[in-house]
Amino acid sequence: MANISWFSRIIWGGLLLAILFLFISPLLSKLGIMNFSAAFIGLAIGGGLALIAAIVSVFGLIRPLRDQGRLNTFIAFIGGLAIAGFLGYTVLSAMAKPPIHDISTDLDNKPQFETLAPREYPDGQLFTDVQRKALQQVGYRKLKPLVVSEPVGRVTAAAAQVLEGMGLRIEALDEPKGHVEATDSTFWFGFKDDMVVRVTTTEGGRSIVDARSVSRVGIGDVGANAKRIEAFLDQLGKRLAQD
Repeated sequence: MANISWFSRIIWGGLLLAILFLFISPLLSKLGIMNFSAAFIGLAIGGGLALIAAIVSVFGLIRPLRDQGRLNTFIAFIGGLAIAGFLGYTVLSAMAKPPIHDISTDLDNKPQFETLAPREYPDGQLFTDVQRKALQQVGYRKLKPLVVSEPVGRVTAAAAQVLEGMGLRIEALDEPKGHVEATDSTFWFGFKDDMVVRVTTTEGGRSIVDARSVSRVGIGDVGANAKRIEAFLDQLGKRLAQD
């Protein structure tokens, strides 16, 4: 540290403070000490500090610093730019997703929760049911039920095993009925999302697997629910094909 100039120390101080905000904010939210809105503000502060550190580093790079000082400043510039760029990309990706938090493979007859109580849309909802349906159809047009030849009980048991393998906690399981409910918790913020799986029989004796995933907080879900359903159906299909 003795060979680092005061200018580089200021830049690195801001960068380390930014990293601290980026790690502490989600952790406090996960522990229930801070609500998710405040945690997002913490992330924004961290991203802003990282961007400021990168911008200030530019001025350092054009100053007549010693080789060691120039190297430290350049590393800080790359670090700040990388952090700010990653957060910016994440925000833009989130904005590109439909602002809905209830995703299902069957929009006309959604699988229903019996044990868990999924969050309903608030009274001041932004969209009608028809609009939300259209948003999902446009945003997640590839999302569809899984059709397999195995009987309902076997498919339901396999579905529960796949969900557990994905890290979800099984809350309800009725194999003969073809019903599974589970809860997922995100790694960083600890957000809770509820999922229900419904397995029904077709006239031809095949089984149709429908899944629904609902976030407990937020207006949108940044595509997390659709991604979870797609991963579940993909893994279930592969598991049944191997058995």
